[in-house]
Amino acid sequence: MTTRFDVGQFAHDLTDDWQVRALADWGESDSRYSLTGINTARLNAAGAPATPGTLANSFNPFNVANNNAALIADLIDEELAGQAKDRIFQARLIAEGKLFELPGGDVRLAVGYEHVNDKLRRRVEPSVRIGGLANTPFTPYSRNINSLFGELNLPLIGDGDGGSMLTVSGAGRYDKYSDFGSTFNPKVGVSFEPVKGFILRGNYGTSFTAPTPVDQLGALTSTINTFGIVPFIPAGGPQPLPGANNTIALQGSLPNLQPKKLTLGRLVWI
Repeated sequence: MTTRFDVGQFAHDLTDDWQVRALADWGESDSRYSLTGINTARLNAAGAPATPGTLANSFNPFNVANNNAALIADLIDEELAGQAKDRIFQARLIAEGKLFELPGGDVRLAVGYEHVNDKLRRRVEPSVRIGGLANTPFTPYSRNINSLFGELNLPLIGDGDGGSMLTVSGAGRYDKYSDFGSTFNPKVGVSFEPVKGFILRGNYGTSFTAPTPVDQLGALTSTINTFGIVPFIPAGGPQPLPGANNTIALQGSLPNLQPKKLTLGRLVWI
């Protein structure tokens, strides 16, 4: 279940050339899963003869229908269950407008501030009685990100038709993470159109990616599980035999993930 609510956008013209905008949104999600099964520990214990104070019969695998109903109910009262609740709030303030004119057009600047708060809670039980996950406390993780950013667009050379033949742009973003410190990432771009119909574009910059709160909580970290199902069966293909098929699932993230910073460059022509 996911809920998203856009708090709204506010815009105000400071002058004919400058505008200030404020934006905010908030969202929540609640994700759950449950896989029922047989409790192997209780099944192994039921293989022994009944003792005083236990269920009436031990488990007989050769005549399942003849087993004590309360014993069967006890054995299948088992699930692998998990739940994650996430709440994100984001607010942004941007000012943009014209600085002055160059031969290729208006020099424009945009600057802004952004705040992101991400709160994640999760709980997992690999073996619990059905519904027992509700008694497990959540493990929380919270992150705040405060950012400053800006972009400058410079149309240096006009094309003679009111447009720009050569445009250079520069951008930068400073992010301060509550869990990973701060980072600054610049970007420079060039667009050159010597003749109509031929455009040469290039850019260079860096990017920063931090592990998500899910990675930090280590939910299902590097886990391999087998499930007695076949989720994808080709149409018209052979059907799986009941009880004779398994699906192997590799899931989760590596422990102790660290942020990654990349340098990107590209040159294309159109």
